[in-house]
Amino acid sequence: PGTSWWKDSVKFVFDKNLVYDFYRGSRECLYGVYVMNMVKAMWATDTESSSYNVYAPYVQWILYESLHLLGASGWQMFALMHHF
Repeated sequence: PGTSWWKDSVKFVFDKNLVYDFYRGSRECLYGVYVMNMVKAMWATDTESSSYNVYAPYVQWILYESLHLLGASGWQMFALMHHF
């Protein structure tokens, strides 16, 4: 009650440690990085739409993955994509 994954996600997706060690994060949890970039892009479109172009290429990387693997992964990426 009173919590929102949307608002709570900001402290994680914009964490400076992830920004500086992006490649390590990709090796450790690639789908987590995909979700992080989707949330960043969603925040950008919701708060400052001109900054969406910064995150758009990272969201497009997701489309190069196997749709079967993405769908079976348990990460709710398609549900997030539906919000775009």
